[in-house]
Amino acid sequence: MEDDGLVFRKVVAKWFIRKNDESYGCELCSEINIPEDANNVKQRKGTGYTNIRSHLVSRHHGWKERYLSEENSETGNDKQCLSNYFNILVSAKARNVFGWMNFIVTKHLSFSIVDDKSFRNAVKFDPLCTNTLMKYLEFVADEVRSLIAVNISQRFGLIFDGWSDGYGSHLVAVFATFHDIKNKRKRFLLAIAPLLDETAFTAQNHIDFIIATLGSYNRSREAIEFIVCDNCSTNIKIAQDLGVPMVGCSSHRLKLEQYDGEIQ
Repeated sequence: MEDDGLVFRKVVAKWFIRKNDESYGCELCSEINIPEDANNVKQRKGTGYTNIRSHLVSRHHGWKERYLSEENSETGNDKQCLSNYFNILVSAKARNVFGWMNFIVTKHLSFSIVDDKSFRNAVKFDPLCTNTLMKYLEFVADEVRSLIAVNISQRFGLIFDGWSDGYGSHLVAVFATFHDIKNKRKRFLLAIAPLLDETAFTAQNHIDFIIATLGSYNRSREAIEFIVCDNCSTNIKIAQDLGVPMVGCSSHRLKLEQYDGEIQ
């Protein structure tokens, strides 16, 4: 774990006293009656805090929690305490990558914008290339999928719908919906991505996409109890081929009825 230098200096200032240019004395050791000659931590002046951090890890388990608790007590600021906790436990590199990901995703920006030098100069984050950003986004996606796989039911309904931008791009969103053991309705987004085969929007291509999506969560087509979707012929065919009931969209049916009436 890498500690933010500024924050860790506060930890050192709180519990360590420099005895000379070669070592520090640890006040935490003094609290538990460790003799003074045994609580010296060798750390030459100007060489950082590596030995001090190792000392805390090996001798004083729970030092981080205690530091944060005392900081919170002194400041009375839970939000500041949470910020300190984040700064101490999370490396500067991880905070930087998270900052980029959070900014780009929440502001709906292009992933490649991290390579733009002008944009880099306008933000507070350290430079990051697209390949690195994508690598960590994929790591996060894998972690999220693992968490969802643990929390979704063995059997559930699927809600899905497609969207096209009019320029050839077509995305399909797939949700799992079910009731948990407390009978509370749960819904998880499983995927929002192009079909595996983008050359045709057939029922089979949609089924292949759905099955591949379920495989990412260690589920098979047998997990599907019903589907919820528009009332188009493709979706009706999907339900028939999967062998599950289909719950059509009432608004879509109303629109179709209105459209048929206008034609007549």
